[in-house]
Amino acid sequence: MAGFARIENPCKASVSIVGAESLAFDDVSLHETREENGVSRMREVAALPIAPGKAAELKPGGLHLMLHGPYQPLAAGEKPVITLKLADGRALPVVFEVRKSAP
Repeated sequence: MAGFARIENPCKASVSIVGAESLAFDDVSLHETREENGVSRMREVAALPIAPGKAAELKPGGLHLMLHGPYQPLAAGEKPVITLKLADGRALPVVFEVRKSAP
């Protein structure tokens, strides 16, 4: 499973997402998909900095959250919370909506 969102930074200082966790999943991590020599490859990302007044897009084929080991089956419409961990020690709970994957 994967998590997608637009994350805006309305603050006057940069923020950096350095991790994520959820009571709905065994493991949540930040990943990026890139094409290298015609092959799509995924790698874990240690940090996602977001400049003041800017946004980061978590979307298919780019940056996204990898959601491993759901503790129970999730149906379309359910709203698990994923908490983003910031480099300064803050935690930002975000409500995601479960959607069916594209065919």
